[in-house]
Amino acid sequence: MAVTLGTFLPQLMEGEQFRSAVAAMSEVDAEFVFALGNTDLEQLGELPANLRAVGGSDWLPWNALLRTCTASVHHGGSGSSMASMEAGLPQLVLPSVSESGINADAVARRGVGLRSSYQELSPELLERVLSDRAMRAAAEEVRRELAAMPAPAELVPRLLALC
Repeated sequence: MAVTLGTFLPQLMEGEQFRSAVAAMSEVDAEFVFALGNTDLEQLGELPANLRAVGGSDWLPWNALLRTCTASVHHGGSGSSMASMEAGLPQLVLPSVSESGINADAVARRGVGLRSSYQELSPELLERVLSDRAMRAAAEEVRRELAAMPAPAELVPRLLALC
């Protein structure tokens, strides 16, 4: 399962929020890759065997990571949400700033994921995102819908014709 909190949110968060997320993940029979950007990994403490954190000076392209995963957990940023949909993955969205609440609601409304909070993050919630068949089917349906959309280059002539 791919996990990210975006590029700037980790700088604002306290280590306790990270540690509670790590604790929930440690109880799930799954491999987690925590893409943390410039975050100081020291604040995570010792990591469980099923969690690999990539951060510090190492950057991990989110869309490339998603192609290797079965689900995603993220902060609800537009890029993280759309990339997860484009990959056809069920999502657990933990909104906290900006447009993230709107994105989390859209993900939940479409049935491709769940909205929760860092305080409510639990092993059961993570397991649901990994195993819910209806959520997985909806995520795959959205992936197909996005793949069928025209590329921006195809739309430019259409838009110019409207002028």
